[in-house]
Amino acid sequence: MNRHFPLFASNVAVTQLDHELCDLIKPEDHEFIRCCVTEKVLSNSYTTNDYRILEKYPEVKKNLEEQFNLFADKVLGYEDKFIITTSWMTKMETGGYSSSHSHKNCFYSGILYFHEYEPNGGSVEFENPLLMLSSYFLKPKENTEDNAGSFFFPPNKGDIVWFPSYLRHRVTAHGGSNTRYSLAFNIIPIGKYGDGDSVYNQEWV
Repeated sequence: MNRHFPLFASNVAVTQLDHELCDLIKPEDHEFIRCCVTEKVLSNSYTTNDYRILEKYPEVKKNLEEQFNLFADKVLGYEDKFIITTSWMTKMETGGYSSSHSHKNCFYSGILYFHEYEPNGGSVEFENPLLMLSSYFLKPKENTEDNAGSFFFPPNKGDIVWFPSYLRHRVTAHGGSNTRYSLAFNIIPIGKYGDGDSVYNQEWV
């Protein structure tokens, strides 16, 4: 094979936030509610009922938006500007996990790992959306970025995982003994974007 084209990739990226900024986030200052995996099953995981958490940490929010706008420009090739809309904190006790889901009303999403984590502290798993389009189920001899049915990112303090909001994802079971915290958020473009009959300008609203 002379050339390889990773066409139509779902671009996931990992960048870092300074630990000093991570330490500004105080989960003990927020209220959490228990999550349901199904209507009858409660998981050992919790989320804040405040979906604008980053408004309380403007320096962190500013840095995250700057990082995403740089990624959107240099990697995705967009000149549009982006802002964070919703943001919330999650908490997991031993055995906690989340079911597979995606995010709506947003373009990209992110997870900030601002706390300390154990080696078995529950990874975020992304599902390959192209598998739903195939009529075949094949098992590769080795999972790679080109053929994996799912891909895992373990939590590490300071890591920010950026991903298209359409990607279904879940958090695997937290096997550690310490409480596991993370902060998630959604991103949208602002101003005027698109073209032709698909153009939109926020000033019209």
